[in-house]
Amino acid sequence: MIVFNIPAVIVAALIGLVYWLVSLLIPDSWLNTDGNNVFLMLIIGTIVSVISETVGLKGRLFWLPMWLFGLLGTGFVSYGKWGWIGPVGMVVIGAGIFGGLILLSRRVEKKEWENAPNALAELQRQFSLGTNTPDFWQAMKTAFFQPSFMKNTPEVCQHNLIVIDVLKESGEWNEESSAAIEKYRTLVESGVISQAPVKIPSEVVEEIEKIIDGRIELMENQAKTAQAQPG
Repeated sequence: MIVFNIPAVIVAALIGLVYWLVSLLIPDSWLNTDGNNVFLMLIIGTIVSVISETVGLKGRLFWLPMWLFGLLGTGFVSYGKWGWIGPVGMVVIGAGIFGGLILLSRRVEKKEWENAPNALAELQRQFSLGTNTPDFWQAMKTAFFQPSFMKNTPEVCQHNLIVIDVLKESGEWNEESSAAIEKYRTLVESGVISQAPVKIPSEVVEEIEKIIDGRIELMENQAKTAQAQPG
């Protein structure tokens, strides 16, 4: 039975790395006293997993987000240290961190949308040069704008309609990929036609992202193979 996903492994490795780096700056006498090493690990684990969640690296344990385990563990340990004031303090601090990360994510998303016209222009330029290059597929990944906080407004839909049409024309697709592309295209086209925001299910977006990431991986593997061959 699988109790964790692949992102959880990556997030766990990041937590271990950050903990190791932070522990180098803290005296062993403090770390090895009163369970402080566990407390520090839980705090770092919570912060790293929340940050990872906001950037799309969604680690899951037993189908639950990793930050939830970190927050619960931190609250439990802090209760043992300071009584009820510990968990209450952790909740306040956690809420502040989470709120700050949301504000930061909104700002990043707004900046990405402001840059969307430039990203689209670069995609079209790379398309004119050829689609079998890593640069083209990286441009495709950058241009494919999927908001987490903004709505899929008619303007966003118009942008992604152009992107998805470039994707559609960029290769020969199997039946599954073609269906995913057409499904996404129908949704964004409906937003353009209706001139109203539309809701696009996350699984539909993930299918398109999987197609793009698959081509990026293919291009990178082909480039590595070509480099490995004797000249």
